[in-house]
Amino acid sequence: MVGRAFVAGLVALALVVHTPGPLRASGHCPAGVVALTFDDGPGVHTPAVLDALAARSVPATFFPVGRLVDQRPHVVRRAAGEGHVIANHTYGHENLTRLSDAQIRATVVRTTQAVERAQARPSPIVRPPYGATSARVDAVLRAAGYTPVLWTVDPQDWRGPSADTITWRVLGHLRAGSVVVLHDGSPRAPNTIAALPRIIDGAHARGFCFGVLDDAGAVRLPVASPPPPPPPRLVAAPQQVEVVSGRDRYATSVAVSRATWPDRVHTAVLAEAEAWADAVAGGVLAATVGGPLLLTRRDRLDTAVAEELGRLAPEVAYLVGPLDPAVEDAVWGQGVEVRRLRGVDRYATSELIAATAAAHGADASTLVVTTGRQFPDALAASALAAGERHPILLTRPAGDQERLGAAVERLGASRIWVVGGPAAVPDAAVAGLQGLERIAGATRTATAASLADRAAALGYERRPILVSGWRHPDGVSASGLAAHGRRPILLTASATLSPDAHAWIDRHGSRAVTVVGGPAAVGPGVLCQLRTGYDRPAC
Repeated sequence: MVGRAFVAGLVALALVVHTPGPLRASGHCPAGVVALTFDDGPGVHTPAVLDALAARSVPATFFPVGRLVDQRPHVVRRAAGEGHVIANHTYGHENLTRLSDAQIRATVVRTTQAVERAQARPSPIVRPPYGATSARVDAVLRAAGYTPVLWTVDPQDWRGPSADTITWRVLGHLRAGSVVVLHDGSPRAPNTIAALPRIIDGAHARGFCFGVLDDAGAVRLPVASPPPPPPPRLVAAPQQVEVVSGRDRYATSVAVSRATWPDRVHTAVLAEAEAWADAVAGGVLAATVGGPLLLTRRDRLDTAVAEELGRLAPEVAYLVGPLDPAVEDAVWGQGVEVRRLRGVDRYATSELIAATAAAHGADASTLVVTTGRQFPDALAASALAAGERHPILLTRPAGDQERLGAAVERLGASRIWVVGGPAAVPDAAVAGLQGLERIAGATRTATAASLADRAAALGYERRPILVSGWRHPDGVSASGLAAHGRRPILLTASATLSPDAHAWIDRHGSRAVTVVGGPAAVGPGVLCQLRTGYDRPAC
């Protein structure tokens, strides 16, 4: 890997971006669980790496470069089929610290789409090339629904040391929770391949087991693989597909508003489109006051949103989160009373929104608690939260127990729906709260399906709303449509229909689906699969 010389000093930074929690298992893994990861492929040597792993039944996590995925999709498809995790190493192996925010988002999303085209499940974890990262890069990735991860053990195999040297550099530094970085896309990969059996056997002899990195970037023993994409077939009937979208994220929120609120309303809620957290929490307030959730630019009121406010003629507009004074002035200028809800951060803002929703009649006896670091769980929960008028509280992954407990007490909640697994919302964060129930799946799309199952049990329509699980702006607009029609939200990849969404639609006998978002969020291949009853060759 070119330019890795300066990375030697970044191992400590890896612990800041992500410190894999040790997972100690009894019996078979007395020393703990470690993870092998491979960067820069798929290359000509990747099949030999897969052969070496298969010979000893060891799983791994691959961080491929998107443009190489497009060149060798069959290799990625094989890796995924053999149980390995397929993550993200950007599309062109760019130094993310040198890219704009938009360029960062574009390169990781493009890689996700390449993995989808290869018919593999893309993990949301991203390894920045060269280990080059920053607080800004980290924030941009997390806001886009990705988790940045580095490594804790680096044998520098890309430099071409001998197999013996690679082996002792790895084995000498293994600890429970270690993440080992190796390279399947390097021209010097044959030495790495020769070292693999020795590394694996040596680690086993020391009492270690091999795991993978989960969607939160933590080292975990592998679980049952997600179901493979369904074979070409027709369900009893193709789906009727309605698409609600606009030319951009702002116009999409307007399109959802028009589909939900044909007449004037008393109150509207406005949030920033680029930052999902305030918008997701604000969806419950919008449903409670009986008005739309409109997404605008942070620094000015979007023209389409201004026109929609003119059509709806609300008397009051809640502005949630850090919208600039220019937005407030523009809303006042349309004769609408502005009420600001902004805390010191997204977590405090979610508390303000929850308290305001409760004051307007939301049912705060039950609260929805989910992570404030990534959007997919919160987005999937927004349909159920808004439909039941249960406020959403966002929580940090660590050190948030006292604040969260105080917020729950102030709101008088006696029941808590925790959305997402322990990697997203740790047990410690909700310890001591009454009436806990966790709703989670193995992946973001599985968690959404579990929430949709709960909605169906509560009598919601079996006509789900389908949104992107990897691009948030269009999807966060969907909560109002979901709440108004009491319909669940399912998440999908953009290139192909996610197996969890497919299974839910099939299991519940759905015959109509509403897609919220444009082709960049939910692509034409997904629409084709829905309209033809999943006849993949036709798509």
